[in-house]
Amino acid sequence: MYAQGIGVEQDYAEAKRCYEQSADQGNADGQYNLALVYAQGLGGCEKEMLKATSLCAKAAAQGQVQAEALLPSLQAQLDSGSGRDASLAPLAHNDRHGKASPEMVQGAGDAAASEAKSQATHPMDHSAQDIHFKKVAFGSSKQLHLRGKSDTLWTGEQVEASFPKPGTEESWRKFFLLRSFATQEEVAGILRIAQTALEFNVDNDSVDQRPTYERNVIQVGQYIHPEMEVILRPLIEDRLLPFVRERFAAPGAVVCTALVRRYLPEERRTHPTHLDGHAFCTAVLGLNADEFEGGLYVQPQPDIQSREFVPIGRGDMAVHQHDLPHGVRVFGGGRRYSLIFWVKDCTQSCVTNATPWYDAASLAGDADAMTALAQKLDRGMNKEGVGSDPEKAAGLFLRAAKMGHSEAMINLGLMYQTGRGGLPVDGTEAVRWLQCAAE
Repeated sequence: MYAQGIGVEQDYAEAKRCYEQSADQGNADGQYNLALVYAQGLGGCEKEMLKATSLCAKAAAQGQVQAEALLPSLQAQLDSGSGRDASLAPLAHNDRHGKASPEMVQGAGDAAASEAKSQATHPMDHSAQDIHFKKVAFGSSKQLHLRGKSDTLWTGEQVEASFPKPGTEESWRKFFLLRSFATQEEVAGILRIAQTALEFNVDNDSVDQRPTYERNVIQVGQYIHPEMEVILRPLIEDRLLPFVRERFAAPGAVVCTALVRRYLPEERRTHPTHLDGHAFCTAVLGLNADEFEGGLYVQPQPDIQSREFVPIGRGDMAVHQHDLPHGVRVFGGGRRYSLIFWVKDCTQSCVTNATPWYDAASLAGDADAMTALAQKLDRGMNKEGVGSDPEKAAGLFLRAAKMGHSEAMINLGLMYQTGRGGLPVDGTEAVRWLQCAAE
């Protein structure tokens, strides 16, 4: 807001201060924006290309798309010392409507150039130990007994982790890890098919608009790969669905979608933090944990310091609901394969792609559900925007924001910025809510 002068007087010094706070917390957008500031010497600072490149590399390492696009240009100018001007990408502020497109000019390095430059030039070459790499702290293990459709009994080990939900001290976001959920033979079969028989899609992903490198094997509840069906059907019917139906009190739960994803060095390294808002719950089967560092993480708070990686072993199944922010980061040159299951609460929800669980949870005062429902109402229930109700969305965002939900605060700020949802165009209120989210 300060960088663009929306609702407030344009003030690059204040924008720089906000970006610094965000970058210090590990926020990729903050790092990217601060890189732009240093690349041009805005906000009263000197032009420092080394610092700009290093910040941009940190943002790119987290999967920030604009930083990834900008980094090669910054690296080239840092290497050559060129004074050639080049256009920079727009600011990646939380307002998501930034128009600023400042010009890049030459900056100076510093005496510590060698090591910092190496880190900036090769942001993906770090090991997990070199970068913030905290693991989820699970509670004590419990025995788990599941009886499935074929009347077979599966006995295994379950561990659980809990993360507080915004606006309450009584509700928790739950994460479950089911040890050795799939046999080694099943895992080997899935991997063999994934690596030799599947043609992976490269359509743009809905989270970061980059190629997905994924392939559906179940779609709208139907198996679409016969060989994979032989392996997955008993896994789903005798283990996964009995667990989900009992744990989340959803007797009609069905696996609506299953897909294999791959992360190869020349393709993908990250999948930015996001929610699976379309799924009642998500399950992730570990396939090749010994071939990479990092992997799936949860990030219950906007601050990257809350990020915790999940040690999913070969054959382990991780399960969480729609309210837990998560992502993927693969360190170094490893390769990762995973099998993801998106579960709906019933067949009707699968066929119509509905999300009825948000309505009941919103009425019960769940800030996560309010925010998710508001996002759907704001943009519509499908790609054509059918079912949109911005005014109702604004009311839900306001209720959730008052409960301390940062994503609701951001969305509410954007609505005030543009006057959407029946709200007035009010730059002061927009700035206030965006600042609350940043804090």
